Amino acid sequence: MYTLKKYNIASSFIMKKMPLSVCLGSLGFFLTLSQELLNNLQLYLGQEMSQLTPQQKEGLMINGDTIVQSIIALGKACSTLTKWKSIASLNV
Repeated sequence: MYTLKKYNIASSFIMKKMPLSVCLGSLGFFLTLSQELLNNLQLYLGQEMSQLTPQQKEGLMINGDTIVQSIIALGKACSTLTKWKSIASLNV
């Protein structure tokens, strides 16, 4: 979706003149975006797990027990990151 440009040292001088309000606004945007992505990932994983048929759940228990454990660990990691992000944003 994006075109990357080769780094140009002249653009770094332009960015140094950027107002702080623009910088903090973009920081807020990306912090909010990452929070939304974490929340949606947790919802998506929960929905996917709830839609499994009994046969799929049994297959996971036999063949992919570690996958279930990984999903549970991912959910815990996401909630930890969510707490960290909210604490970090208070210090900005």
